[in-house]
Amino acid sequence: MLGQNFYFSSLRNTVVGFGTLFDNVQINRQDNDSATSKLFQVPLSYAPREHYMATLRDAAKGVGIQSTLPRMSYEMTGLTYDPTRKLATTGYKKQEISTPAIQEFNRQLNPVPYIATFDLNIYTRTIEDSLQLIEQIVAYFTPSFSITIKEIPEMNISRDVSVTLDGIQPQDTWENTVEELRVISWALSFSVEVSIYPPIAQSKVILQAIVDIRESATQIDETITVAVDPITAKESDAHAIVTSITQP
Repeated sequence: MLGQNFYFSSLRNTVVGFGTLFDNVQINRQDNDSATSKLFQVPLSYAPREHYMATLRDAAKGVGIQSTLPRMSYEMTGLTYDPTRKLATTGYKKQEISTPAIQEFNRQLNPVPYIATFDLNIYTRTIEDSLQLIEQIVAYFTPSFSITIKEIPEMNISRDVSVTLDGIQPQDTWENTVEELRVISWALSFSVEVSIYPPIAQSKVILQAIVDIRESATQIDETITVAVDPITAKESDAHAIVTSITQP
């Protein structure tokens, strides 16, 4: 059973969906007299915090390209099974793919529920900038926020996914000298519902079932036939189920 190749980008869609929540966060900069202000969109990238902090350290030392702050980065940090959302193992969703010559449907078993954990990291030069960004984000989480992800287009499956804000922690680990520019960083931790789907299988539509009732191996007492009427009808067409009993 294992080894069948399939890929529905379930984790990738979750990563992309999570990132889109924060790809248009802006910061408002005011002049000293507060008479004028200007909005700046905060860049967002997918990167581990350690890698990003190393880049900022190098830039502060004059190595590499200087990064403009504020910035944000995020990464998926873990994946655990979620028994609270478990569905019947044998349950499935089907999608009709019938043609005039043959009637078949795609069948996919219920997904396996997981919880993905994410860290959203904020990097700023000033406390004011960091607090401004945090306030814009946490105002939408109570503590959860729902997004809709189109998970399996070929099965027409879309799902409302819950994103929960679990905590906010300052990450003051900057190790450079006092003469260098200081970076203030915060880490916001989230948990996101993920559904991992099994492969899609094709099955034929059962249009007729015949049962022989016997009292012995050699004698048929009656035959029960259950069939779709008309026999060429699709599931989405108007049809009836006809039962007939015949005796030899």
